[in-house]
Amino acid sequence: MKILIVSDSHGHNEYLDDLIRDNKDVDLFLHAGDAEVPAYTIYPFRVVKGNCDYIYDMEKEFIIPTPFGNLLLRHKGDATEKYLKDHEVKIYVYGHTHIKTCKKKNNICYINPGSLVFPRDDVGSYVIIKNNETECFASFINIETKEVMYKYRIYMKDNKGNITSDPNSVEDVKEKEEEKIDKEQFINDIKSLTKEIVKEELGGKGE
Repeated sequence: MKILIVSDSHGHNEYLDDLIRDNKDVDLFLHAGDAEVPAYTIYPFRVVKGNCDYIYDMEKEFIIPTPFGNLLLRHKGDATEKYLKDHEVKIYVYGHTHIKTCKKKNNICYINPGSLVFPRDDVGSYVIIKNNETECFASFINIETKEVMYKYRIYMKDNKGNITSDPNSVEDVKEKEEEKIDKEQFINDIKSLTKEIVKEELGGKGE
């Protein structure tokens, strides 16, 4: 399942249109509020009501089943832990602050994609959640460059379907992926250099 999540677009539908056009393989588009436009104008995004959406008829929240448990979508991060546990929520998505967040507490992952257009941290962003049978990842993506800024493994399962990841932290996998790429590049550079040395020692007959 692949889920694309945005928040706080504040009337800038052009960004939403671009995301819909460029992400044909997404299973679900979610908007965490303050769209400042009628919900039907940003379909297929499912949008909840933000504090700036007071003139529009929108749902306050959605609870959506995913392979790793229920996902709660709200505008503000004001749901209590009891409410989350009562509704078996594993991923709580919210907006409002315009600040990117990905953290875990008591096996509940809290995700704020930040604002598409008015970030209060560094740059406008959105989130893509992807999972397979055993892992679930959240990637924060720069809205302008489309580059992945942060990538976290938020859940893991064993072969019995039990969640085995740390209940109170997410794992930064982007840094590990970059380290792997750097290591592979280093190995390739060494191989190329070795070939050049051998070629020189053989008087150009090493090819």
